[in-house]
Amino acid sequence: MLRLAEAAAERVRAEVAQRLTVQAEADGAAYLGAVAEEAAARGRLATVGRFGRRKARTEQQAATERSQTLRGKVSQEWGTTPANPDRLPEWAGKVAANCAETDPRVTEVVETVDVATADRETMRKRHRQERTALLVSEYGAEHVQAARYGMRRTTNPDRQAHDARNRAALLRSEADELRALPVSDAARRIEVKRAVQEQAREHAAQRKRQLHDSFERDPRRSDPSRDGPARGL
Repeated sequence: MLRLAEAAAERVRAEVAQRLTVQAEADGAAYLGAVAEEAAARGRLATVGRFGRRKARTEQQAATERSQTLRGKVSQEWGTTPANPDRLPEWAGKVAANCAETDPRVTEVVETVDVATADRETMRKRHRQERTALLVSEYGAEHVQAARYGMRRTTNPDRQAHDARNRAALLRSEADELRALPVSDAARRIEVKRAVQEQAREHAAQRKRQLHDSFERDPRRSDPSRDGPARGL
Protein backbone atom coordinates (compact mmCIF):
# COMPACT_ATOMS: atom_id res chain seq x y z
CA MET A 1 0.00 0.00 0.00
CA LEU A 2 2.73 2.46 0.94
CA ARG A 3 4.85 1.65 -2.11
CA LEU A 4 1.87 2.17 -4.38
CA ALA A 5 1.08 5.50 -2.72
CA GLU A 6 4.71 6.64 -3.02
CA ALA A 7 4.85 5.62 -6.68
CA ALA A 8 1.62 7.49 -7.39
CA ALA A 9 2.93 10.57 -5.58
CA GLU A 10 6.16 10.57 -7.60
CA ARG A 11 4.21 10.18 -10.83
CA VAL A 12 1.87 13.07 -10.02
CA ARG A 13 4.77 15.22 -8.80
CA ALA A 14 6.67 14.62 -12.06
CA GLU A 15 3.61 15.43 -14.18
CA VAL A 16 2.91 18.65 -12.29
CA ALA A 17 6.58 19.69 -12.31
CA GLN A 18 6.82 19.12 -16.05
CA ARG A 19 3.79 21.29 -16.73
CA LEU A 20 5.06 24.01 -14.41
CA THR A 21 8.54 23.88 -15.97
CA VAL A 22 7.09 24.69 -19.39
CA GLN A 23 5.14 27.58 -17.92
CA ALA A 24 8.10 28.88 -15.91
CA GLU A 25 10.41 28.74 -18.91
CA ALA A 26 7.90 30.69 -21.01
CA ASP A 27 7.45 33.33 -18.30
CA GLY A 28 11.19 33.57 -17.76
CA ALA A 29 11.84 33.93 -21.47
CA ALA A 30 9.27 36.73 -21.72
CA TYR A 31 10.91 38.54 -18.81
CA LEU A 32 14.41 38.16 -20.25
CA GLY A 33 13.12 39.40 -23.60
CA ALA A 34 11.69 42.49 -21.92
CA VAL A 35 15.00 43.11 -20.15
CA ALA A 36 16.84 42.85 -23.47
CA GLU A 37 14.37 45.26 -25.10
CA GLU A 38 14.85 47.72 -22.24
CA ALA A 39 18.62 47.57 -22.66
CA ALA A 40 18.30 48.10 -26.41
CA ALA A 41 15.94 51.06 -25.93
CA ARG A 42 18.33 52.60 -23.44
CA GLY A 43 21.16 52.19 -25.93
CA ARG A 44 19.17 53.87 -28.71
CA LEU A 45 18.29 56.76 -26.42
CA ALA A 46 21.96 57.27 -25.65
CA THR A 47 22.97 57.42 -29.33
CA VAL A 48 19.97 58.94 -31.08
CA GLY A 49 20.13 62.43 -32.53
CA ARG A 50 18.17 65.43 -31.33
CA PHE A 51 15.24 64.91 -33.68
CA GLY A 52 14.68 61.29 -32.65
CA ARG A 53 15.27 61.70 -28.92
CA ARG A 54 11.61 62.13 -27.94
CA LYS A 55 10.58 58.94 -29.69
CA ALA A 56 13.54 57.05 -28.26
CA ARG A 57 12.75 58.26 -24.76
CA THR A 58 9.14 57.15 -25.11
CA GLU A 59 10.23 53.72 -26.31
CA GLN A 60 12.75 53.44 -23.49
CA GLN A 61 10.15 54.33 -20.86
CA ALA A 62 7.67 51.83 -22.30
CA ALA A 63 10.34 49.10 -22.36
CA THR A 64 11.30 49.86 -18.76
CA GLU A 65 7.69 49.71 -17.60
CA ARG A 66 7.18 46.40 -19.38
CA SER A 67 10.31 44.82 -17.91
CA GLN A 68 9.37 46.02 -14.43
CA THR A 69 5.85 44.65 -14.81
CA LEU A 70 7.14 41.27 -15.94
CA ARG A 71 9.77 41.25 -13.19
CA GLY A 72 7.06 41.68 -10.58
CA LYS A 73 4.82 39.09 -12.22
CA VAL A 74 7.56 36.46 -12.52
CA SER A 75 8.83 37.12 -9.00
CA GLN A 76 5.34 36.78 -7.58
CA GLU A 77 4.61 33.62 -9.54
CA TRP A 78 7.95 31.82 -9.15
CA GLY A 79 9.71 33.53 -6.26
CA THR A 80 12.73 34.66 -8.31
CA THR A 81 13.64 35.76 -11.83
CA PRO A 82 16.14 34.12 -14.20
CA ALA A 83 19.54 35.78 -14.39
CA ASN A 84 20.24 35.20 -18.09
CA PRO A 85 19.10 33.05 -21.03
CA ASP A 86 21.85 30.47 -20.46
CA ARG A 87 20.53 29.70 -16.96
CA LEU A 88 16.87 29.76 -17.98
CA PRO A 89 16.28 25.96 -18.23
CA GLU A 90 17.99 25.32 -14.89
CA TRP A 91 16.04 28.14 -13.24
CA ALA A 92 12.73 26.94 -14.70
CA GLY A 93 13.26 23.37 -13.48
CA LYS A 94 14.19 24.50 -9.98
CA VAL A 95 11.31 26.92 -9.43
CA ALA A 96 8.84 24.48 -10.99
CA ALA A 97 9.94 21.72 -8.60
CA ASN A 98 9.49 24.05 -5.64
CA CYS A 99 6.05 25.19 -6.76
CA ALA A 100 4.97 21.62 -7.49
CA GLU A 101 5.16 20.79 -3.78
CA THR A 102 2.32 23.24 -3.07
CA ASP A 103 0.19 22.19 -6.03
CA PRO A 104 -3.17 20.76 -4.83
CA ARG A 105 -2.68 17.55 -6.82
CA VAL A 106 0.69 16.94 -5.19
CA THR A 107 -0.43 17.84 -1.67
CA GLU A 108 -3.33 15.42 -2.04
CA VAL A 109 -1.13 12.46 -2.97
CA VAL A 110 1.41 13.44 -0.29
CA GLU A 111 -1.36 13.24 2.29
CA THR A 112 -2.17 9.78 0.98
CA VAL A 113 1.48 8.78 1.46
CA ASP A 114 1.43 10.17 5.00
CA VAL A 115 -1.68 8.17 5.84
CA ALA A 116 -0.17 5.00 4.35
CA THR A 117 3.04 5.59 6.32
CA ALA A 118 1.11 6.02 9.55
CA ASP A 119 -0.90 2.87 8.82
CA ARG A 120 2.31 0.91 8.21
CA GLU A 121 3.83 2.11 11.47
CA THR A 122 0.64 1.19 13.32
CA MET A 123 0.69 -2.26 11.74
CA ARG A 124 4.37 -2.75 12.60
CA LYS A 125 3.72 -1.73 16.19
CA ARG A 126 0.81 -4.15 16.42
CA HIS A 127 2.92 -6.94 14.92
CA ARG A 128 5.72 -6.24 17.41
CA GLN A 129 3.23 -6.40 20.26
CA GLU A 130 1.72 -9.64 18.93
CA ARG A 131 5.14 -11.24 18.46
CA THR A 132 6.16 -10.17 21.96
CA ALA A 133 2.96 -11.71 23.31
CA LEU A 134 3.76 -14.94 21.46
CA LEU A 135 7.30 -14.96 22.85
CA VAL A 136 6.05 -14.31 26.37
CA SER A 137 3.52 -17.12 26.08
CA GLU A 138 6.29 -19.44 24.88
CA TYR A 139 9.24 -18.47 27.09
CA GLY A 140 7.81 -16.32 29.86
CA ALA A 141 8.07 -12.59 30.42
CA GLU A 142 11.24 -12.83 32.50
CA HIS A 143 13.20 -14.71 29.84
CA VAL A 144 11.96 -12.45 27.06
CA GLN A 145 13.02 -9.38 29.01
CA ALA A 146 16.38 -10.96 29.81
CA ALA A 147 16.98 -11.69 26.14
CA ARG A 148 15.98 -8.16 25.16
CA TYR A 149 18.47 -6.56 27.54
CA GLY A 150 21.23 -9.08 26.95
CA MET A 151 21.36 -10.37 30.56
CA ARG A 152 23.39 -7.32 31.54
CA ARG A 153 22.04 -7.34 35.07
CA THR A 154 22.85 -10.99 35.83
CA THR A 155 24.57 -11.36 39.21
CA ASN A 156 24.69 -15.18 39.47
CA PRO A 157 27.94 -17.18 39.78
CA ASP A 158 30.10 -17.64 36.70
CA ARG A 159 28.65 -20.93 35.52
CA GLN A 160 25.08 -19.84 36.03
CA ALA A 161 25.79 -16.55 34.30
CA HIS A 162 27.42 -18.38 31.39
CA ASP A 163 24.42 -20.68 31.00
CA ALA A 164 22.05 -17.76 31.32
CA ARG A 165 23.87 -15.84 28.60
CA ASN A 166 23.76 -18.86 26.32
CA ARG A 167 20.03 -19.25 26.91
CA ALA A 168 19.51 -15.55 26.32
CA ALA A 169 21.51 -15.66 23.09
CA LEU A 170 19.49 -18.63 21.87
CA LEU A 171 16.27 -16.88 22.82
CA ARG A 172 17.32 -13.69 21.04
CA SER A 173 18.15 -15.67 17.92
CA GLU A 174 14.78 -17.42 17.97
CA ALA A 175 13.03 -14.15 18.74
CA ASP A 176 14.73 -12.44 15.78
CA GLU A 177 13.61 -15.26 13.51
CA LEU A 178 10.04 -14.92 14.77
CA ARG A 179 10.05 -11.13 14.31
CA ALA A 180 11.08 -11.59 10.69
CA LEU A 181 8.02 -13.77 10.05
CA PRO A 182 4.39 -12.73 9.59
CA VAL A 183 2.44 -13.11 12.81
CA SER A 184 0.49 -16.12 11.53
CA ASP A 185 3.69 -17.94 10.52
CA ALA A 186 5.34 -17.08 13.84
CA ALA A 187 2.33 -18.45 15.71
CA ARG A 188 2.42 -21.70 13.71
CA ARG A 189 6.13 -22.12 14.38
CA ILE A 190 5.59 -21.67 18.11
CA GLU A 191 2.70 -24.15 18.07
CA VAL A 192 4.87 -26.72 16.28
CA LYS A 193 7.67 -26.18 18.79
CA ARG A 194 5.25 -26.56 21.68
CA ALA A 195 3.98 -29.82 20.21
CA VAL A 196 7.54 -31.14 19.84
CA GLN A 197 8.38 -30.11 23.41
CA GLU A 198 5.21 -31.71 24.74
CA GLN A 199 6.00 -34.91 22.86
CA ALA A 200 9.52 -34.91 24.30
CA ARG A 201 8.15 -34.41 27.83
CA GLU A 202 5.68 -37.24 27.36
CA HIS A 203 8.43 -39.51 26.04
CA ALA A 204 10.66 -38.67 29.01
CA ALA A 205 7.81 -39.30 31.45
CA GLN A 206 7.01 -42.61 29.77
CA ARG A 207 10.65 -43.65 29.93
CA LYS A 208 10.75 -42.76 33.61
CA ARG A 209 7.65 -44.85 34.29
CA GLN A 210 9.11 -47.78 32.39
CA LEU A 211 12.32 -47.65 34.41
CA HIS A 212 10.34 -47.41 37.63
CA ASP A 213 8.11 -50.38 36.72
CA SER A 214 11.12 -52.45 35.70
CA PHE A 215 12.77 -51.71 39.02
CA GLU A 216 9.64 -52.61 40.95
CA ARG A 217 9.29 -55.94 39.09
CA ASP A 218 12.90 -56.94 39.72
CA PRO A 219 12.63 -60.32 41.65
CA ARG A 220 15.88 -59.68 43.44
CA ARG A 221 14.26 -56.84 45.40
CA SER A 222 12.04 -59.40 47.31
CA ASP A 223 14.39 -62.45 47.32
CA PRO A 224 16.19 -62.79 50.68
CA SER A 225 18.79 -65.03 49.08
CA ARG A 226 20.06 -62.13 46.96
CA ASP A 227 22.47 -61.33 49.78
CA GLY A 228 24.02 -64.83 49.62
CA PRO A 229 23.87 -67.80 52.09
CA ALA A 230 23.41 -67.09 55.76
CA ARG A 231 26.55 -67.24 57.81
CA GLY A 232 26.77 -69.82 60.55
CA LEU A 233 27.73 -68.98 64.07
